[in-house]
Amino acid sequence: MMTTLVCYKLDYIGHRGQAQLFSGVHLLLSVIVFLTLPLGVWLYAGLVAASALVFPAALYSCRQQWGSSDYALFWRHATAW
Repeated sequence: MMTTLVCYKLDYIGHRGQAQLFSGVHLLLSVIVFLTLPLGVWLYAGLVAASALVFPAALYSCRQQWGSSDYALFWRHATAW
């Protein structure tokens, strides 16, 4: 779920390509986990591991984009009033 939220934030500020890349990689890893692991605890462990690979990279990218000077200047003025 957190990867979805981070990808939404990237898409919201216009970085649709990055959002789709992270979402696609997460989907691909999830499909691979579902096809290779048996149902049960190992499946959930595989999904957690797949998410743990994608989420940090997506979060880093999101923080870099939202921390850029354009957005920092906008939010500083928007919250100052």
